Amino acid sequence: MLFDYLEEKKWSDISREERFFVSELYHDFKRDKEQCLSFIKENIIGDNKTDVINIISDVENVEVAFEVCLYRDLYKYLGKSIQKSIFPQKRTFDLCIFTEKGILIIEAKANQGYDGEQLLDIQEDRDIFLKEIFKDKDIKIAIISIHSGKYNPHRPTLEYFDGYLTWEQISNRYIDNKAIYQRANNIYRD
Repeated sequence: MLFDYLEEKKWSDISREERFFVSELYHDFKRDKEQCLSFIKENIIGDNKTDVINIISDVENVEVAFEVCLYRDLYKYLGKSIQKSIFPQKRTFDLCIFTEKGILIIEAKANQGYDGEQLLDIQEDRDIFLKEIFKDKDIKIAIISIHSGKYNPHRPTLEYFDGYLTWEQISNRYIDNKAIYQRANNIYRD
């Protein structure tokens, strides 16, 4: 399915939008949750990868969610007003994997790295908002990054995350979408 008006390309050959790549990954993860969990456990890199593995190991209930506006939607469900709270109204996580043990939050990048403001948002999520919204719950929460294998984040950047995966690793596991994930990996700073 190539298009003359796109110079004999498909849109997936052209898109640089990280939400496109994350959406494809969401569908792959959702299609086979067992494979998703084993892939993460086998490939996660980072100093706190044990925290990630603990959330997704030996679990029976798994839900994969895309573009999760956690604070707003949970507060609304609880009958509370997000406007009268400390929580950011529009904060959205790229992917979340919910299990009975906790939540694995996934933030993704394709053609760029993380900037200071994004890292501060992640720090606030970890230190303030997630602790506050789940203060009466006994759950674990971990945050990981998915980014290009060409992106070499400095040690201080990696410390905001419990671990990371690369689009390159993903392209090697999810063969049906290999070209899409390779594109996500290859567009870094192109």
